[in-house]
Amino acid sequence: THVVLVAAEIALVATYPPYRGRPRARDAEGPKPQSALALLRSNPSFTLMLAGVLLSLTAVLPLSNFLVNVVTSRGGTDADLGLAMFVMGAFELPTAFLFPRLLHRFGSGRLLVLSAVFGTLKAVALLCTFNYAGVLLAQPLQLLGYGLFTPASVYFVNESVPEADRVRGQTVMMVASNGMGGMLGGLLAGWTLDMGGANWMLAACIACGCAGAALCWAALRCPARRTV
Repeated sequence: THVVLVAAEIALVATYPPYRGRPRARDAEGPKPQSALALLRSNPSFTLMLAGVLLSLTAVLPLSNFLVNVVTSRGGTDADLGLAMFVMGAFELPTAFLFPRLLHRFGSGRLLVLSAVFGTLKAVALLCTFNYAGVLLAQPLQLLGYGLFTPASVYFVNESVPEADRVRGQTVMMVASNGMGGMLGGLLAGWTLDMGGANWMLAACIACGCAGAALCWAALRCPARRTV
């Protein structure tokens, strides 16, 4: 079943519109790539969005990596985790189908804000559940939560970073999100689970997610780039 879902998602991703940069004269020499630090200094909007993404993924990733703790705290068993993970993954598929339309209507920056907001709302929904059925009912929020993040982040980097720095920009985005976000999310989840269980973890994820969503929203109101 997992293989079928992955294959279907790959097929849908193939329908995404290609990003086409501005054409450049054949003999024109383009700008040289910057260092990562110079890129962050020269692009306040990108830097602030990166900070928001880091906090958002710190909040969102424990909702899947430590879902077993939420399931068992709501009366489920380890065996029930498989169904919850399947439902969560299944609701990421429609995102792949709807993304081109959402991108055309809202733009990549607003979609990142939307992803951060719905990721936080999923933590709120899980905190408000009282049984295993409630955990399953919260999973559709994955549709506009983490399901939106990866494609939206790729397009956002391409649109907000100079062409010469796009590879470095994509690398920095992935390190800050799934890399550092996953690491900090694991530390946050482990610490709060030891302190007070799944509810404490969810409350911490909500607080972190709210801060991340606020930073992502603020990034859209910052100047895109400045000359250094």
